[in-house]
Amino acid sequence: MGDIEIKRVWAMPNQWTFEIDEIRDLIETEVNNNDGLWIDPFCGKSDIADITNDLNEDRDADYHLPAKEFLERFDDREVDGGVIFDPPYSLRQIKECYEDCGVDDWYEDNATGAYSDVKDEISRVMSKGARVISFGWNSSGVGRKSDGFRKKKILLVCHGGAHNDTICVVEEKVQKDVDIDSVFDSVDDEEEGISDVGDSSMSVSDTEDSRCLNKIDIVELDERDHRKSGFNNAFNSSFTYTASYPSAIPGTLINMYTDYGDVVLDPFSGRGTAPLQALQMDRVGIANDLSPVAYTYCRAVTNPIDLSMLDDIFDRLEDEIHNVRVNPYGWQELLQLYEFDTLRDILALRKLLVEDRIFDDKICDFLNAYMMSILIGSGDDSLLPLSLFVNNANSLTAILGVMRDAERRKEEGEKDFTMVERSDKDVLRCLREKIDKSTKSGVPRRCGDVYNWDAAKLSEKIDKDVDLVVTSPPYADVVTYGKTNFLSFWYLGEYHDEYDEETEDKGSCSGDYDEFFGFMKEHLKDMYKVTADDAYLAYVIGGSQVDDELGVLHLPRKLALISEDIGFEPDTLYIEEYQGSIQSAGDGSKKLHRDGIVVLKKGDPDQYMTWDEAYATGIEKESSIDDAFDSLGDD
Repeated sequence: MGDIEIKRVWAMPNQWTFEIDEIRDLIETEVNNNDGLWIDPFCGKSDIADITNDLNEDRDADYHLPAKEFLERFDDREVDGGVIFDPPYSLRQIKECYEDCGVDDWYEDNATGAYSDVKDEISRVMSKGARVISFGWNSSGVGRKSDGFRKKKILLVCHGGAHNDTICVVEEKVQKDVDIDSVFDSVDDEEEGISDVGDSSMSVSDTEDSRCLNKIDIVELDERDHRKSGFNNAFNSSFTYTASYPSAIPGTLINMYTDYGDVVLDPFSGRGTAPLQALQMDRVGIANDLSPVAYTYCRAVTNPIDLSMLDDIFDRLEDEIHNVRVNPYGWQELLQLYEFDTLRDILALRKLLVEDRIFDDKICDFLNAYMMSILIGSGDDSLLPLSLFVNNANSLTAILGVMRDAERRKEEGEKDFTMVERSDKDVLRCLREKIDKSTKSGVPRRCGDVYNWDAAKLSEKIDKDVDLVVTSPPYADVVTYGKTNFLSFWYLGEYHDEYDEETEDKGSCSGDYDEFFGFMKEHLKDMYKVTADDAYLAYVIGGSQVDDELGVLHLPRKLALISEDIGFEPDTLYIEEYQGSIQSAGDGSKKLHRDGIVVLKKGDPDQYMTWDEAYATGIEKESSIDDAFDSLGDD
């Protein structure tokens, strides 16, 4: 446990805690230093938090609900900035604050019970790294270390005389410390540890039952700017999805480990980067993702429409869009992002393409993928996207608070923030422009298979012998793939929180390493069924919030241990450093990312090139390989 910063000051007593200078300075310092969504369930007269609540309807708050009901409106781990927790400290204070508000027995019960239910809700809604600032007459704070909280600061504000001190406690939500040994030893048969890593390889000593990892070559790859590689494609880069890898990575692996006509599978395909690369390089591309958003993107990139149909498609949309009856006033949160007419057209297209599906599935999925790609984004393009990225907003509820905070900062004359102006744009024009720009260089001449299925049960769907599995499975500590794409889920009529709960239950996005690798073990067993007798598997695996050593070395090593239990042979570990697509929750910026690419093999497959040769080759096509695609269906 780290040191706690403790400070004692004197100040005159004040009914309104946050009007005490020392306390207000503490709160503003924490809010400014911890970017993200801040909420206040007992705001009183305070407007510091992004989203505020107070039971007293005379207060200028966003909501007037009992604190527990207010907190229940937020998703698990939605609050990534922090919580300001300043409830009435006693029954007397409750009656003074809320005597005219119809206070029920719940408030009295929770005051005498230290607001235990409210604290449980606060713990639930806070993400790792978020902070809670609590106030009271003791230093208990909101949580205990065993609950995932760690105290960082305590401010004692003495008021003198017979007055109680006001005690301010700052706590950080932390994940329990990861015991690396226990993480790695959770496989069914315990293995010995890895020796020190040398310049090019690492070794694992034999176990008593002679089941050990073979020597694995470790290759530290030079840092590259993949934007300048020979694998770039505007078609795929039109769609953004959490933790997508650069197209150069699957492109290079496809050159190294496959020949023309071979079958390439990505079981966690995201926006479809790997299967698209396979199709462009005259291989058979198969995509799969459980997310409805990712599935729609994959359908678009691996099953593009005949572009000569676009004029007719948009002519019909022009005719139909004005006949659809929708109510933008039913989406007050979205009216913070879009002007009325813009939102009306978005809702109309959503009804035509998602609900009514006025075209066949292939066309609707293609258009829906592009609609999601222009709903929100970054940049100063005069036409695209429909709205600028809203920093820290990861739910419809959060948009209101973020926009209100921007208005407040503007009024106060602050400059170092992005003021998002509501968008008033021609939606159909934006949609057509985006499609035309991204398909200018053409689309794949062949279609691929796409599945929306559990990655541990793909053998139920795939009847081909896969020559190469290349994929980037969910990051073990990113548990909100739905939340980070909440607006796209909304557009498709899906619930992002249900998706996050489903993947958390499966273990693929649980935030727990034992559960994650339990899921990956079941996945690898299934991959053994669908791969050819001689095949390679390449997994880009790491963690976005863990330290480099854990993300680059230990997690791939754990995957390699599991794979050997199943019957694969660990072959090579490439350590890749590149500008990643994982974005900071605070400012949306991208950071330098390091991943381990662990290559496994089954049988004795051929390797056609080294990494450097494959990277330099870029996309090469064979002129005629029609026979290789005969087994592909229409989908």
